[in-house]
Amino acid sequence: MKKLLAIAITIGISGIGCSQSPSDEGTLGETYTDPMQHTRLANGFNGNPAIWPEIDSEVKVDEALEARVDAILQNMTLEHKVAQMVQGELRHVRPEHVLKYRLGSVLNGGGSHPNGDRYASVDDWLAIADGYWEASTTDDLPHEPIPLIWGTDAVHGHNNVLGAVLFPHNFGLGAAGNPELMRGIGRATAEQVIATGIDWTFAPTVAVAMDYQWGRSYESYGQNPDMVRDYAYEMVAAIQGGEDDDRFGDGHIIATIKHFVGDGGTSEGIDQGETSVSEQALFDVHAQGYVGGLTAGAQTVMASFNSWNGDKLHGHHYMLTTVLKERMGFDGFVVGDWNGHGHLPGCSNAHCASAINAGVDMIMVPDDWEAFLLNTIDDVNAGIISQERVDDAVRRILRVKMRAGMFDTVKPSERHLAGSEDALWGDDVKALSRDAVRQSLVLLKNQDETLPLNGGERVLVIGNATEDIARQMGGWSITWQGTETSVEDFPNATKISDAIVTRGAELGSEVVVSTDVSDLNGEFDKIIVLFGESPYAEFNGDRSHIVYNKLDSESLALLQAAKATGKPVVGLFISGRPMFTNPEINATDAFVAAWLPGSEGQGVSDVLWGDFDFMGRLPGTWPLSSADDVLPIGAGGTYQSMAPITAMLDESYEIDVASEILDIFTGTYATNVRLDENQVSVGLIDRVVQEDARRVSFNAEDASVAFSFDGPLNQTAFRRYDARVKFMMRTVQADAEAKLILGMSSQMPMFELDAQPLLAQTSEWREWSIPLYCLAPDVASLASVESPLLLQASEGVVIEIAEVRWEFGGSDDYDCANTWAGDNHREPVFVAN
Repeated sequence: MKKLLAIAITIGISGIGCSQSPSDEGTLGETYTDPMQHTRLANGFNGNPAIWPEIDSEVKVDEALEARVDAILQNMTLEHKVAQMVQGELRHVRPEHVLKYRLGSVLNGGGSHPNGDRYASVDDWLAIADGYWEASTTDDLPHEPIPLIWGTDAVHGHNNVLGAVLFPHNFGLGAAGNPELMRGIGRATAEQVIATGIDWTFAPTVAVAMDYQWGRSYESYGQNPDMVRDYAYEMVAAIQGGEDDDRFGDGHIIATIKHFVGDGGTSEGIDQGETSVSEQALFDVHAQGYVGGLTAGAQTVMASFNSWNGDKLHGHHYMLTTVLKERMGFDGFVVGDWNGHGHLPGCSNAHCASAINAGVDMIMVPDDWEAFLLNTIDDVNAGIISQERVDDAVRRILRVKMRAGMFDTVKPSERHLAGSEDALWGDDVKALSRDAVRQSLVLLKNQDETLPLNGGERVLVIGNATEDIARQMGGWSITWQGTETSVEDFPNATKISDAIVTRGAELGSEVVVSTDVSDLNGEFDKIIVLFGESPYAEFNGDRSHIVYNKLDSESLALLQAAKATGKPVVGLFISGRPMFTNPEINATDAFVAAWLPGSEGQGVSDVLWGDFDFMGRLPGTWPLSSADDVLPIGAGGTYQSMAPITAMLDESYEIDVASEILDIFTGTYATNVRLDENQVSVGLIDRVVQEDARRVSFNAEDASVAFSFDGPLNQTAFRRYDARVKFMMRTVQADAEAKLILGMSSQMPMFELDAQPLLAQTSEWREWSIPLYCLAPDVASLASVESPLLLQASEGVVIEIAEVRWEFGGSDDYDCANTWAGDNHREPVFVAN
């Protein structure tokens, strides 16, 4: 068979390879299986510590506290010491595990909730926290009980908790340009976390996003390192408390600055990719947030997934130990990221000495924590990890817990603010978030004083974000990616469209909210097109380009149709990053960058109706071409000053061939799942990274599950590029009679594949590939596709599946000669790679 050299487009969840550090002892790209080999190479890194400052932390050494820590250490067993260094995940750690091993920490990942229930109440959160605390503080050891510490990603408010007020994501906060605002948000976030019994947030992120193709750009405060430094200081001081704010007293928790270091500088914005810059540039651009955060006394630092000049940061002894701990004087503890240690040469999720030897003190190992604990004990006994390194790590962990007052407090449900609804969604925190939204909005265009809206007008609000509240929330909102949610998941939130309606009615205006394009023909004075990106988090948010209309052509068509009515058009753009939107801007009279504002849509309405003026300024450049033509940092208009865009913009933008192919569709990865819950159950599992796969159990005969995009897509052009449906799968359970039927959707022809090879039970993941023209021989049927893959199976089949996606080229390998007929049965046409 002829095999084509194809261009493969793979965006989203994927494993990132590890390259070995350059060294006289090894060759770049070599793979080492000896865990000490990598440590020796990293120890020999030829850096310049003098580039890095000696930080004068506002949290000082307390000799009495240190003596108390030493007394505990002297009476701990090796097993209990290592248990302090291991952090499992909520779904995989129960109180009995804590009691058995004396585990030191637990986390809840994005989209993880008590008892697996996203609608868990505040009392449910507190009950779990109490269970962990009680299990870790039993008085049956020869030293003081050591409370377990629980960490959570409260990155824009307590975003895993139903009903909690959510603040704008960081890029929007950067647009506000107000460090003082961070004090209020940091304090409010800490109080929200305390209300659910949790001690620690993995925030703030202090990355400097240099390439907006990076899917985590919205987690960055912007491209100005000085502002990131100042914001980091204020956020840490607010979360933990400061000299004038009762540090670690009531209303405060432990903060984390992350991810150390260079995560915002990877080539082409590839998440977990390679940051290739000099050490001086690494400090000048990417490390200023650590200067601010460490000065404020940040007690934990999270290691980064990315590599710096060929070396993964989780295994970088020079950066974690020589620079961070020794030169900068950091005496808190370094926590790893989600199985980040498993990316190091010679390591797996369940076993990695080199990360510990490099300087990671607490290993985040969500589901393999027990194996990791036992393997680490063996490594210490074998001399691979020294007892001194273990004692240093545990001393740091105990020091932080003791500084935070965890040894001298009551159980979580009895603490100040425990169960406080006011802290989570009270009027004060809602007002704070609403004010933050107002300050974040950036006016980029405002011809003929289209804004503000005026009382007495008739206004149409239309677009893909009018009813889809998830778009204004973004990622890290109830679920990790922010997908698979509905308005019911945000019971205390206000949609932007609803807020515009409410304020308009107060001012004597009639506001109509619609998703029907035909309503453009109605009698309106102004049209607001509320549109923007679907939610995403790391991996799924990475893009091969930032041309918005190539990802969403429908919104551009809507804007142009609105413009054709001759009525003034306001473009209200919801996004996690600046994007090339020249065609969209040209189709408007006014254009506002609203970022990801969170739960308080009234903040947007307040400014549109003129109750408040625009205050936001670009925290990073805004692309106006594929070259270097940009709006600069700091650009933005007000109702008194001219907006920066006053003329028609060039709508051309050069992208490479791979991106050209990608332009014909959105959402290469299908992350949403549609099913009948009475017939199929689906759970989240980890394959390579956090929650990147699904376990599907078929509980009824001919039950089906569909993997879907965020909406119907026109995919007729896929045929031109020889698209294939590809997915990773392994079978957990299937009997000899098992069957698996694949199709595009319930409305399209499906066919049964030979179940024996497809459903053969194996512990190995296999990649399967089916030509699109075999699944959908009628090109016209691709005009509106919601699902790239639908699976139907017999009762009792349990599979695990990941990376459901499109890919291009290579279809000459297949024979689809059989005609479609009758029952649509076809011979197998798939191959396993």
